[in-house]
Amino acid sequence: MIVFLLLFIGLPIAMTLVFGDKDRTIAYWMPMTLMIVFVIWTVISLPCVLMQTKFHVPLYIFIGALIFVTVFMIFMIIKRRKKVIEKVKEFFSSDAKKYFTNVFFIIMLVLVLYQAGRATIFEPIGFSDSKTYIALANDIVETDSFYTIDDETGAEVGDTKQVSTKYLLSGWYSFEALLSVLFNKAPTITIITILPGFLIILSYMVWWCISKQFFDNDIKKMSLFSIIMFIIYECLTDYVCDITAYLIWFPTWGKSVASKIIVPLVIYVWLIMAQQKKKSIGSILEIILLVIAGCSASNMGFMIIPMELGLLTVAEFVVKRKFDIYAIVRFAVMVLPVAVYSTLYFIYN
Repeated sequence: MIVFLLLFIGLPIAMTLVFGDKDRTIAYWMPMTLMIVFVIWTVISLPCVLMQTKFHVPLYIFIGALIFVTVFMIFMIIKRRKKVIEKVKEFFSSDAKKYFTNVFFIIMLVLVLYQAGRATIFEPIGFSDSKTYIALANDIVETDSFYTIDDETGAEVGDTKQVSTKYLLSGWYSFEALLSVLFNKAPTITIITILPGFLIILSYMVWWCISKQFFDNDIKKMSLFSIIMFIIYECLTDYVCDITAYLIWFPTWGKSVASKIIVPLVIYVWLIMAQQKKKSIGSILEIILLVIAGCSASNMGFMIIPMELGLLTVAEFVVKRKFDIYAIVRFAVMVLPVAVYSTLYFIYN
């Protein structure tokens, strides 16, 4: 659990202290840090998967990259120590009191923690897809190989083209295997007891960020928005194929992570970028990173994300009432990862 706390609590706090601003608070950096770590793993592991190397090869490279990121963040905290100290003082003197004395925020927090806790304790694994996904992660850890066993038939896989592209090109299942190794827990334990509640909390953090754009940092209205989202998720989970069921029933599925965390994050970063007079290169890079994460989390990602970015681009034209060539170029650059994944999909399908 020490690695979990350092990776998904300590690192986001460090990112907030170093790179945070009014739009990029801890509620943003918690899910975004997960996406950064996931994309680092994807970039390292995908070539290894296609070349069928041993699992420990990208694992060791990833650990090296993680050490580099840690050293870099420590260096940045020391370099910007004055601003970091100011942010810490501001949080404890003003922000903490503002949030934790708000009744609606407390109610929202209790409800979200209840939902996350319930999913952690009662996460169902009886559904056939859940068993397959957990088996994939278990096989990777136990065999030190990527997808050498067809978990649908039990047969050995001799060629990567025999593996379904929805497994081969998705880094999510091997990412779950990676986390289980880092946490020193069995993949089954990691997937059904550690990740569910954590991913649900991250999902609400993304909605919290989006609500800031609509309610101008009004804590009461933002909390009520999250409470409404809680009620919607609770009331619309009566049928297993309802997309909202993925949040509570199957929060660790790649398609759930794509639909409930990555896609809303793309919308949020786009909203930030749309309000900038001069488009930030950093925001564009953030969206590119999220596009890679969406493509790698699920095949659904590289089908939905281009449509989402296209709709957002058109919406920008409508709001500004002018056709912007730069926006078209920006859109083309941001969907480059989709073109790469689509090509790989056709090659290995």
